[in-house]
Amino acid sequence: MRLPVDAIPAGLIVVDESGRIHSANSTAEQLFRYAPGELTGRPVEDLLPENSRDPHRSLREGFRAPDESRPMGKGRALVGLRADGTSIPLELG
Repeated sequence: MRLPVDAIPAGLIVVDESGRIHSANSTAEQLFRYAPGELTGRPVEDLLPENSRDPHRSLREGFRAPDESRPMGKGRALVGLRADGTSIPLELG
């Protein structure tokens, strides 16, 4: 069954408080070259190069801190890692 979020032309990944991927739309699966449903349950850091994983965990945990408005990833050059190991530029929102 096709979900409404699959119609969104941008990749959409929902991550829980522990950093595990709760869901991903088909655009995100295609972008990162994973089969349908294969991202679910994986740590979101699996989508980052090895040298970015620990810093991202800290940033992710800090993002949940006290309520204040701030854009994710603003001012940072972000790189993602596809299932086949190739890198891609990312923009978070």
